Amino acid sequence: MSRHFNFEIGGHFNFGRNRKSNQTMWGGMDMISLEDCIGLCGLDEEQVAAIGEHEHIPEIAAAALASYLLRQPHGAAAIRTMIIDDIHKALDDGRVEHAAKLFMALRHLLEHNPQARTGLAVE
Repeated sequence: MSRHFNFEIGGHFNFGRNRKSNQTMWGGMDMISLEDCIGLCGLDEEQVAAIGEHEHIPEIAAAALASYLLRQPHGAAAIRTMIIDDIHKALDDGRVEHAAKLFMALRHLLEHNPQARTGLAVE
């Protein structure tokens, strides 16, 4: 079953009601899926999942947080730190496969978001 949420372009989520008609989103209003929200936030699904894991929040909230952070001066670096924290936690818990998956999410973040590399030493 796909979860759907109303999303207004510009980063504002509108859960449940249409501001113009006050019609609930289940009453015929256009909706987008969680996957659409993740696609609009600027990160991929694995990166959003890592934020959700780190912050202990649902993926839809993690997508909103990602969208917000990517618009902040050091937001991409904060996301990098979250993913690194998740990797350390996974390794501490003996979840090596999960740590590898998170490492790939980190690598993808660093490759596609130059701001995420801010403050890293380059050799």
